[in-house]
Amino acid sequence: MFTKCYCALGYRCNNNCLICVVDAHSNRNKNMTKKEVLDFFNNRLEKNKDIGLIELSGGEPTVREDFLYILSYLGQKYPYLHYSLLTNGRRFCNFAFAGEFSGYNIRSVITALHHWKEEKHDELTQVKGSFRETHQGIKNLSQLNVPVTVKIIVTKLNYKDMPQIVEFVAKNFPSVKNMSINGLDIRGMALASKDKVAVSFTDYIPYVYKAIDIANKYNINMVLYSIPLCVLSKEYRNYAGQQPDTVSLYRSPSKEVQNKTDEHGAAPECYSCDLNKKCYGTWSSYYDAFGTGELKQEKKENKKTIVFDVCGACNNDCLFCSENGNNPSNDKTPEKIKEKIDLLKLRKQDSIVLMGGEPTIFKDIIPLIKHIKKYTDNVSITTNGRKLKDDIFAKNIIQAGITRFCIDIHGHNAELHDKITQRKGSFNETLNGIENLVNNNCAIIIKIVMHKMNYIYLKDIVDFLHTRFPGKTSIIFSFLSINGSAIRNKKILSIKAGKVAPYMDSAINFAKSKKINCQVDMFPICVLKNYKNINSLRQKRMPLYDRESQEAANNNICKTCSFYRTKCDGVWSNYIKEYGIGEFNPRQ
Repeated sequence: MFTKCYCALGYRCNNNCLICVVDAHSNRNKNMTKKEVLDFFNNRLEKNKDIGLIELSGGEPTVREDFLYILSYLGQKYPYLHYSLLTNGRRFCNFAFAGEFSGYNIRSVITALHHWKEEKHDELTQVKGSFRETHQGIKNLSQLNVPVTVKIIVTKLNYKDMPQIVEFVAKNFPSVKNMSINGLDIRGMALASKDKVAVSFTDYIPYVYKAIDIANKYNINMVLYSIPLCVLSKEYRNYAGQQPDTVSLYRSPSKEVQNKTDEHGAAPECYSCDLNKKCYGTWSSYYDAFGTGELKQEKKENKKTIVFDVCGACNNDCLFCSENGNNPSNDKTPEKIKEKIDLLKLRKQDSIVLMGGEPTIFKDIIPLIKHIKKYTDNVSITTNGRKLKDDIFAKNIIQAGITRFCIDIHGHNAELHDKITQRKGSFNETLNGIENLVNNNCAIIIKIVMHKMNYIYLKDIVDFLHTRFPGKTSIIFSFLSINGSAIRNKKILSIKAGKVAPYMDSAINFAKSKKINCQVDMFPICVLKNYKNINSLRQKRMPLYDRESQEAANNNICKTCSFYRTKCDGVWSNYIKEYGIGEFNPRQ
């Protein structure tokens, strides 16, 4: 459920902070008019009834002459709304202004204190006297019983003094019981001033621990944001903030976004880390500045699954191919491929999935499988199945040691399947290949890649498979990834998950009635009615590999859901870029 609206009213600001992500001084004329603000809320709040919290930001929102009018207007028209304000706090040094502000449904005021020394704070804001006004503003709001959170944004100018800043807050603002330490987003002015303000986790984390200890001494609730769990000692990880609230509506002077997630980075190391589901992560701009070398990935040394591309060549030319179709130029010699296998250092308990292109048309596929079997017996293959129509070849590849076959079926008849593969006769060849596997009692998984051309036929495909191969196959419903050939064919392939969901529910119901095991792959199961009857393929068998990790969405709404990384993988990042996350219904 989406509950939060974020609105940056304008970029004008009465500070000129070295760490401003939008460079408010240079963009001070980029402000929404009063009409634009009110039209935005009137139009959007009517269509999003679940929103109960408005978070106002800037620039500095309180410098607007109509700031209190906007609160008054919204308060009268939408009396159920609560408000959170991101502010430098300076205007609240005027007690009358603070008093009028306190009359609205204020859930919290979040203001940054950059140092406990006046000259150091003012050095970062680049405005003399700003510390005194912020100091008085916090006092006035506290006196008016407005909940205030004081945040410390970690910079090279203040990181060693964070413990003293906490002590200063405790002694000067005794009613402030909430503080946060926030990793720096190195964009805008912060990027231009990087050498002066940016500091690494390695340098500042020891002072975070000291600041937390001081906060505990004064019974201040301290929360850490934009600091990955893996760089923290275990005893301090419980101070890390939960995933941020879902932002259903985002509005700034430059853009409006439905269902925005934070610009937090998704380093490939994070996806296979055991801490990933609970980790807030950090800004992608931090990785741009410092890299990912400080990340300490935590992963149980258990059995692993390797996904290995054997070749780029393919005898189909599927419209949705994420590899851009037939790419024989990418192929390596058999000797080079064996060398790559050796470098994997496979163990007996490990598994390997052979993919392509089309791995069965690799000329030395049988010797390659036998080579792999020296390391592990768990060898499976993802194939279009066409070459398996040859009974002798099918028997040879089975005898070589393949333990499981995953075969793509794209339609319930030749017309649809062949249209998608762009190869006439491919449907019948694939079916004959499956028949040969069935006759040899092989473990068979049918993968259905769901897109606009076939989603209404999902139940028909399952019905066809059950009729043709009763009790012989399980099914994977795999969602389209808009990469490779799929980008060129996006108009005829791309579709929202919500449109697919009813047909998928029907197909799952039918499959369950026939006792066919089903799994999903990179589809948001929160949009399904049948979410209790389905699980993720990758949780059980095949985790994301490096390239896919970069393509998968590390969005914060999915990470608030109890299904994430337990029953569901989320979706591809290119899906969110295309459609947003408005359909998603995270489960608690």
